Parts: sequence; structure tokens; C-alpha cells
Amino acid sequence: METIEIKEQYLPTVLQSLKFLLVLTFVVETPIFLLFGAIGESSGLSLYNPIIGIFTEVLAFLLLYEWMKRKYQFSLREMFSLKGNRINQFIAAGIIIIGSSIVLSELMNYVMVLLPVDDNWVYQFEIMSGLHFNPIVAFLSVVIIAPIYEEVIFRRLILRGYLKHYSPVAAILLSAFIFGAIHMNMWQFVYGFLAGLIFGYIYYRTGSLVLCIFAHALNNGIDKIAMVLNIQVEGYTVASQTVSHQPVWFTAIGVFMLVVGIFYFNRATCRNFNNSIESDA
Repeated sequence: METIEIKEQYLPTVLQSLKFLLVLTFVVETPIFLLFGAIGESSGLSLYNPIIGIFTEVLAFLLLYEWMKRKYQFSLREMFSLKGNRINQFIAAGIIIIGSSIVLSELMNYVMVLLPVDDNWVYQFEIMSGLHFNPIVAFLSVVIIAPIYEEVIFRRLILRGYLKHYSPVAAILLSAFIFGAIHMNMWQFVYGFLAGLIFGYIYYRTGSLVLCIFAHALNNGIDKIAMVLNIQVEGYTVASQTVSHQPVWFTAIGVFMLVVGIFYFNRATCRNFNNSIESDA
């Protein structure tokens, strides 16, 4: 009789996840980036063109998927399933992200007062956001590819494992800390850590990778939406030579939306949360 191999799930501890990230970064992503970078530069593309990043993350994801599928239980259909998701959960998550983007924007204004950003870092941030490149390619890179790739790694793989080994609070805090640290500069660490807390909470409440990707994509694209809608708010969308702060009323709206969004989200995800508790019991 043929035996059926039962693969285990990938549920890493902190140390295991750090080893995984080191291998992914230096053994997989870096060689791919350098390869595509060399090809791009020979064709006249900048090393930091979003096209290079897109090809790097797509190929890295395919290699990661192939490795995970061979060794662990890892299904794209299961990962990107909409089972259990309802439209009100996406609406609530959207309210949270819009509110948090306003609140975090003002918080980052204060951070940049305490830790001034020099012109070199400003230019680097503009490159990362795709500001100096084709807007369609930049949108694809920042709003589509990056959220999918990063949420698979940090929520579906890392946070999912942490939730099996640690308390929910510790798991979300640890995964958010690593998510912030992977950006490798103090300013993005602060924003990434706080955004990671929100994405982690969404995953904890629902177990839905799709909701996390939606939240991450909206977070990354909200400035571009504001630009299209011609929303002009000092300290939020209006650039200036020095750090400027948002109007108090605007930040208050952000706080209100964040609180209401969390309340609405908790109500909208009761069924998912109760089911996940029962399945873990």
C-alpha cells in the first residue's frame, strides 16, 4: 500500500523566523536583485527602478512558494481564500487604515522633528515610493506586488507561527518589530512597526491574508489616492522644505476614524475570531 506523506505546517519561532529571513534576504533576494539590476543597467535602467524590484519580488516569491510547497503544507488556494470574509470587514479595515494613515502621518511629523531627515534620505524615500519613475510601474510595485509579498512573509508565515508559540500580544508585537526592522532605517522602522501592529491585529482577528493584503495595499496607496483626488492638507499631502504639522481638526478626524474603525472591525469579525478560538482549542 502506498503511504501518503503528511507534511507539517511552517510555524516558526522567533529564532527560526530570523534564520528564514536571513536566508531569504541574502541567499535569494540579493542575488536576484543584483542579477536583474545588472541586466537593467545594461539596458539603461536605474538600479532602483521599480521594475527591478518587481522582477526581484516576483521571482523570489515563486522560489519561496516552490520550496515551501515541497517541504510544508503551503497552498495558494488556501492562502488567498476569501472564505469567511465579508464586505463589511473590508469596509471596517479600510476605515482603520485611512484613520491610521492620518494619525501615523502626524506622528511621523514629530519623529522627523526629533530625528531630522537629511536630503539624501529624503531622496531615498522618494525612490522607494517610486516618485521619480513611471507612475503605473511604481503603483504596481508599491501597491500591488510589495503588499502581497510582504504579507505572505510577515503575516501568513511569521505571525501565524508566532501565534502558535506565544501569546497574541507578544506574537503581534514581535512580528511588527521585525517588520519595522527589516526596513533598515529609523524612520521607516517606526512607521513599519506601528503599521505592522495594525496588519497583525487584522490577521489575528480573522486569519485572512487577503484582508491583510487589502489593508497593506490601501496603506501604501493612500497618498496616491489623495493625489488623484487633489486632497491638499498641510503636513499630510503638501510637501514643504521643513517639517510641517497637520491641522488639529484633520488629526482629530484620523483618531475618530481609527477608533470607530476598530470598533466596527471587532463587531464585523466576531464570527471569524470565535471560529479561530474553537479551532485552536
